[in-house]
Amino acid sequence: MAASSNESFGLKIATAFSIALAVVLLVSVYFLNSNYNLEYEKRAKADAEVGKVNGLLRTANEQVIEYRGLIGYPAIEDFESAKAQIKKDTDQIKSDISAINTEVGTMVAEFQKKAEGKGADASQFEALKQRGREVVDSFLTNPDQSYKSSLGRLKDLTVNQAKLTTALALNYIDIRRDLELANKVNSDQKKVVEDGLATARTELDSTIKKDEDARQELVADVRKKAEDIANIETRLTNLTNESGADLNKRDKTIAQISAVLRDIQDLQAQKEDVMSKPGGRVTFVDYGSNIVRVSVNKRQGVRPLMRFTIFDKNAAGITSDRPKAAVELIKVTDTDSEARIVKTYDTSDPIRYNDFIFSVGWSYDHPQRFDLIGKIDINRDGKDDRADLIRMIEGAGGVIEYDLPPPNVDRGPGIAAVARGYARLGQPVPPSVGRAAGKISGLSFAYVIDRRTSTVLYQAKKGIDAAKDDTDFLQSESQATKEARDNAVRPLPLEKLLNMLGYDYSMPIEGRREAFDRPAVKQLLAPKPPAPGRPSGATVPPAADTPPAADAPK
Repeated sequence: MAASSNESFGLKIATAFSIALAVVLLVSVYFLNSNYNLEYEKRAKADAEVGKVNGLLRTANEQVIEYRGLIGYPAIEDFESAKAQIKKDTDQIKSDISAINTEVGTMVAEFQKKAEGKGADASQFEALKQRGREVVDSFLTNPDQSYKSSLGRLKDLTVNQAKLTTALALNYIDIRRDLELANKVNSDQKKVVEDGLATARTELDSTIKKDEDARQELVADVRKKAEDIANIETRLTNLTNESGADLNKRDKTIAQISAVLRDIQDLQAQKEDVMSKPGGRVTFVDYGSNIVRVSVNKRQGVRPLMRFTIFDKNAAGITSDRPKAAVELIKVTDTDSEARIVKTYDTSDPIRYNDFIFSVGWSYDHPQRFDLIGKIDINRDGKDDRADLIRMIEGAGGVIEYDLPPPNVDRGPGIAAVARGYARLGQPVPPSVGRAAGKISGLSFAYVIDRRTSTVLYQAKKGIDAAKDDTDFLQSESQATKEARDNAVRPLPLEKLLNMLGYDYSMPIEGRREAFDRPAVKQLLAPKPPAPGRPSGATVPPAADTPPAADAPK
């Protein structure tokens, strides 16, 4: 019984264990089935999603293939390769478009060169070049470089090309029509011209025949007249030759008469005694102090050391051979001047109040000009004294305008005097010609000549070419004399000029003083103080040979 109970309990336990195991198994199956269903649903959903994604990928791949076909790269599958190829083609397109601007400029320049002679407006060609640059720049500088933008620009270019082609075609049709009309008009006009030409040719042939007949008659008449003209020309030639000979003879006679007249005028001028108007008058005379006062002043251009000649106040004119005295200015003021008496030629005819003063080299507004031609022998010793004469002329206020010394005479004094003269006149020194210095002008007072013979036999040393030098000098002297005559410059013999300068053959030739010490002169001219032991009021008795004061000239 006990064994049955144990078996029954064991069976119960086994049955309970089986039941528990069946329940566990059922629960496990339930949960496994539930999880399976969940995973199946998830997988079904994932498969659906994968299918959808695969569909999208297929669609995207088909679209990419279609895009590649649309943009022209169906065979390139790699994106980077396609991108590089697109960039390469884009750069090539930009380079080609940039070349369009150069080609357009070259075409326009070639056409402009061909159309230069046709009056084309240059601004039109520049406008074409500018339009080409604008089209190219609009493509290259556009910030939007996308495919759509490229299609838009391509559309614009296509529209522009279509309009341009249409405009050109219409212009061509219009021009062709105008040309056809012009050709028709020209053809009609040409026919009219050809008809007129034929008519004119017929008339021309008829006119030529008539003119030929008239020409034959005219030729015969011309030949006859030509013979008459030849005879007349022969007679005219003979008359012309005779008239030319008469004219040459008349000109020669006129030249001879003019030369003789100039010689007579020169001789008459050399014989004239009355020179020029006086420069002023004597206003005060003091032979005691050897001083005179004259009416010339600083405003008239005089200066110290100028020499004047004194002539009698009752003379009809200032004669060249009757001077009374010579004075030299020592003080010049704004009202008058003070001069010292250099020499009185005749003590019985002294200087008096109101006598005339005269300077051959001085004038109120300008210095007198002198021309020295040939030898200048003042003391007739056979030696040239032009340097002394120059000093006397310049001392009288004159200037040397021209100097022509003979051969073997120093040219230095003349050249220096001419330079000083033109410097004083404020004019440039003319260039020297040969031995001559300066230039003769119509403003000259006179040309100085010395026709006197020397009283001393003197033979200057002559060189090897002395004869040639003398010949050249004589030609230069003749030319200078002729030039002076042509300028209406009168001749002035040396002896008359010396009288006008107050020169005396017995007086020594003084050099010109370079300075004048006024304080020293005043000290010399001031009265001396009385000697020691002599009253201040006592006077020095005159010398035995001193004439009384009453005998002194007034």
